[in-house]
Amino acid sequence: MKRLAIILVFIFCKNLYGQNLIVEYESIKKSAEQNYITYLIDGVDGIFNINIFHKTYSDYGELLKDKDFLESPIYVNSLKKDKENVYYGAIFFKKNKVFYKDVIKPIEWKLLNEFKTILGYKCRLAIGTFRGREYKAWYTDELPSSEGPWKLSGLPGLILSAETGNSFSFEAVKVMINSNLSVPSKFKEIYSQKASAVDYKTFIKDENAYYTEIRDKQIANLPKNIVLSNTPPIRSEFIEKSFEWDDTKTP
Repeated sequence: MKRLAIILVFIFCKNLYGQNLIVEYESIKKSAEQNYITYLIDGVDGIFNINIFHKTYSDYGELLKDKDFLESPIYVNSLKKDKENVYYGAIFFKKNKVFYKDVIKPIEWKLLNEFKTILGYKCRLAIGTFRGREYKAWYTDELPSSEGPWKLSGLPGLILSAETGNSFSFEAVKVMINSNLSVPSKFKEIYSQKASAVDYKTFIKDENAYYTEIRDKQIANLPKNIVLSNTPPIRSEFIEKSFEWDDTKTP
């Protein structure tokens, strides 16, 4: 299993305390072919999730000094949580920038009476299902947030660890205070254009069609003596396997 290193950084700007809370996560994806980092920023400008594919940084501050990243129109892969259960996303797909709006259903978490300590914080176990995968999440109410890695949120505390079977996992490796970090201006500009966002369902249909076409071409190019008895659904290796609309559940 290849390790997919994802750094998820949450920066929570709390006016009451005048400081930001930064949580760094490591993520592992089974059979991943690409390592990347993600910074999640929750501050005065909102909650952002910025994915970095082209290089690595020692921390978020180093990213803010990278002129190439800050000015390039290619590096836009990101999410912004606009309000409860509403996400806007920017992604570079098929050589074009796609800007979408994703309205998700709240995760129905079940709280269990299991506890453990992560980075010195007492955490409680919760289980919930989101878009085809069941997650075990450990959260702490000792930190002032109900957020978590990626689109996982809605618990009475910050999620410090989450996993879904042998496919994806997020684990906090560092918690620190920082009050001087900000969101790059290009992301503020991207997410100020909400009216231009396409519906996430439309984007997923396009994405499914694109990868289905690639798979069909690969199958067509197989030697004639090779017969595939079964092919997995297109989204079987995606973190979102299925959705609220039925047609994406078919291969």
